[in-house]
Amino acid sequence: MCRRKRRNPNRIREARRRSGVSTLKIASALGICRDTVYRWERGETLFSSSVLLNLGDIFGVTCDWLVCRSDDPYKTVDEVGIRSVESNLDIGI
Repeated sequence: MCRRKRRNPNRIREARRRSGVSTLKIASALGICRDTVYRWERGETLFSSSVLLNLGDIFGVTCDWLVCRSDDPYKTVDEVGIRSVESNLDIGI
């Protein structure tokens, strides 16, 4: 739960710890430096919407959960189904 007051609250650290992945692995997967991941986790800097989507995919959680807009971290069947259809059609909404 996002209870701490931060400039840009998010759950990246929580998701990373739940998955047992290091900041270095996340940074490598995204092609960024580890310090950037630390700054995101502390809410010191913002991340782009494309990074948010990538983080959601990496951790298997919703973007809304990552940015504290939802308490349910998991994608619904409908969301997963929509993503599958989109990837099969190779289009975006």
